[in-house]
Amino acid sequence: MRKFTIAAICMAMGVSSLAAEMEYTYNVNNDDPMVYGYNKKETYDVAILLNDPTLIGARVSGMKVFLPVERTSLDGLSAWMTSELKLDGKVNSPDICSVEASYSDYYLSATFPEPYTITADGVYVGYSFDITDLTVNDDYPGKPVAVVKGNADGALYVHTSRTRKKWTDLVSDLGAVSMIIVTLDVDYNDYDAAVTLPANSYLPIDEEYPVPVKIVNHGQNPIREIGYSYTIGNRAGNGSLSLDEPINSIGDNAIVRIPMKTEASIGSYPFTFTLETVNGEANTDPARVSTGELSVIPFVPVNRPLVEEYTGLNCGFCPRGYVAMEEMNRMHGELFIGMAYHSDTYESKNAMVVMEYEDFPYSVSGYPYGTINRMAGMDPSEFPYVWEDYRNDMPMADLDVTAEWTDTDMTELRATANVRFIKDFENHDYKLAIALVADNLFNDSWKQSNYFAGKEPEGIESELWDLFINGYSKVEGLTFNDVVVYYKDVKGIEGALPESITVGENISYDYSVKMEDVVNLGGRQFMNPEARLHFVAVSYTHLRAHETRSNL
Repeated sequence: MRKFTIAAICMAMGVSSLAAEMEYTYNVNNDDPMVYGYNKKETYDVAILLNDPTLIGARVSGMKVFLPVERTSLDGLSAWMTSELKLDGKVNSPDICSVEASYSDYYLSATFPEPYTITADGVYVGYSFDITDLTVNDDYPGKPVAVVKGNADGALYVHTSRTRKKWTDLVSDLGAVSMIIVTLDVDYNDYDAAVTLPANSYLPIDEEYPVPVKIVNHGQNPIREIGYSYTIGNRAGNGSLSLDEPINSIGDNAIVRIPMKTEASIGSYPFTFTLETVNGEANTDPARVSTGELSVIPFVPVNRPLVEEYTGLNCGFCPRGYVAMEEMNRMHGELFIGMAYHSDTYESKNAMVVMEYEDFPYSVSGYPYGTINRMAGMDPSEFPYVWEDYRNDMPMADLDVTAEWTDTDMTELRATANVRFIKDFENHDYKLAIALVADNLFNDSWKQSNYFAGKEPEGIESELWDLFINGYSKVEGLTFNDVVVYYKDVKGIEGALPESITVGENISYDYSVKMEDVVNLGGRQFMNPEARLHFVAVSYTHLRAHETRSNL
């Protein structure tokens, strides 16, 4: 995927005495688009699913989407709605409606003749087109699907006539969501608001703790104060809260962390939250009540998001990652856990490269590259802007690791990892992995390629940019931190965690590394005597991870 810069898309709203028109999109940050496609002449069908409970009762009246293709290369433009994604033979077959779409200034758009009222089952909204010529778009031939980085359920489905012959959910594969913008007609009162709970919420036993609740403004005035009630099992609570930042007019939303407390014992319970009042007025919104599950837990684990960077000395754009990692370390101290993987794609095997590309814990599409908690990939320059979002997640375990030399000659290091989970798990897929990471690495022969000489910095502001902006095409004398120097069990250490996990029970595991085995892919020891070592322990399931470190 490549970035395609256009002017920002602005939200439009029209208000009558009974209803408002709002625009709904998964591009919640109004990011510039990237483009995706298969570089073939074929038919594309792209869709999103509208199944947010707060949209129940809203009426879908139209849609638009950025379509970065010259009009002379397009045919068969349509927009449609369907209750399910299905094919008639090999052709998309929407069952609600399909209309001819218009095209202007790189936007496909359509108005549906009869608005469709969203039910609890949701509705798919999509568009289709034929690519007839691959030679017109010199910069982006055959890549017609506009997406932005994101990770939301139901946010990107694709089917094509030749390449993607079945409807496929591509959110996880691409770490991206569609740019479709849906026009909704929504009834409103002055102060109505809807709420949505996450599927799982957490509350430490006998402690007040903020529980995240999504609030969507369905009224025409900003929300500044709320009153609420909740039940956890058969125990009830209530309260009121003045918001630090108002939730502005209709369609705006925010995650509000609401202080709650319960006397329930450790375990999981049905959880109901009701938004009773908005700005002191009774809330009559049909979606003012939301349900989920809440787990009462024995403690709140320390959340240290896992930040992984993929880089190389011969990568001229990789100073973006170098600066971001150093600044993250400075900003967040012990809460920052970084791991930098040097790749032989852009670096000699005799430098800091210790594993093959295919052994990386995440599939890398270009350099520099990065992930937080092994979820959607991103440019490392984005780390500082999204790290706090991951900090707000609840990790399933508290993780600690210590390190010591096993002998006076310092030939072997031993890590002891201690893990405590906040819930019982049977037949789980949690793993424990331990890596050896080095700081203060330097070598006179290591020269970082630099495409930023005489240019502007990209990403976070930092004095470190002076090294590259005022430097040459190769920058010498850099010190490298958070470098992975030994990581043999990337997929987890077999048997490190028991098959049955009991809530609150300490699980301890010892792991040793012989220093003679800490070599690069060229088979050479490469650490300078001043290097500092620490272990990083990772507990994870699927693509989510959580880390802790211990310095020697």
